[in-house]
Amino acid sequence: MISSNDMTDATRQHNNPFATFMARWHYSLVLLVAYLGVFHTWIYASSRTAIAVIGVSACAALVLYMLLVPHYFANGMDRLAHGMVILDLLLEALLPIIHDHYGFYLCALAFTVIVGWHRARVLSRPARNGTTQE
Repeated sequence: MISSNDMTDATRQHNNPFATFMARWHYSLVLLVAYLGVFHTWIYASSRTAIAVIGVSACAALVLYMLLVPHYFANGMDRLAHGMVILDLLLEALLPIIHDHYGFYLCALAFTVIVGWHRARVLSRPARNGTTQE
């Protein structure tokens, strides 16, 4: 009989659907929460400088995190798609745009559909060696 202590972390993660989901989708979820959080913060920001500082700081943190987890991305297009969301956030922070409405939910929905669909499609395809991509 195999005790739980004999199982490796990879085996334990493979047997846990939540851990498998989080391993495959954690950066995308962090990016979505950051995107929505930054826009909600901007609605209440009192100055243009605060908007720029918040936006640039969030983008820098997301890019740093992107560099720290290079194995997360399924391929170059997956990395590019996530990078486009960060670029949108940066442009929104630096360009003189009024952030006083909730239209950003439509952008977040569009990014979620496009990035999520592409990532799900790539991760569901078998890799060249016959295993799924992680």
